[in-house]
Amino acid sequence: QPATARMIEPAGDRTVDAASLAPGARVRVASGEVLPADGTLASAEGAFDESLLSGESRPILRRAGDAVLAGSLCSAAAIEFTVTRAGPDTTLAQLARLALRAGASRPRIAALADRVAAGFVLVMLGLAAASMIYVAVADLIPGLHKRTALAATLQQVLLITAGIATILLARFLVGH
Repeated sequence: QPATARMIEPAGDRTVDAASLAPGARVRVASGEVLPADGTLASAEGAFDESLLSGESRPILRRAGDAVLAGSLCSAAAIEFTVTRAGPDTTLAQLARLALRAGASRPRIAALADRVAAGFVLVMLGLAAASMIYVAVADLIPGLHKRTALAATLQQVLLITAGIATILLARFLVGH
């Protein structure tokens, strides 16, 4: 939102701090400027880029009496509007608070995924260690066939899985 606004008064336009706007104030916004507050369009019509708020890429045409939102870019001719909500009460401020709240909280499913990943990492590292011990012991005991197809496949799977488990463990430790 802009820091200042052009408030329309009987003596003429006056630049004021946007935070000082109150409901009922009449504001003028030039083409290319951002609306400092939510309000009701007083001009005949205006086009507004509301992509910051809605994601809509094209300007939206509003007519007199339609709601206009803080953070919208006036993309056509200069307009006048009457403030209905300003400062922390605007739609833009409410969206910003929701985004902050969503970013600050962690979904339960993410915490569950972390616990499952930690268990998976420990199990895979244990299996990789057991496989390594098996291979080392198999060399020492005559007659133990460590090169069976099953043992070779198990070794390959465990080596790959141990690598993945190590990466998950590193991410888990760095993320906490």
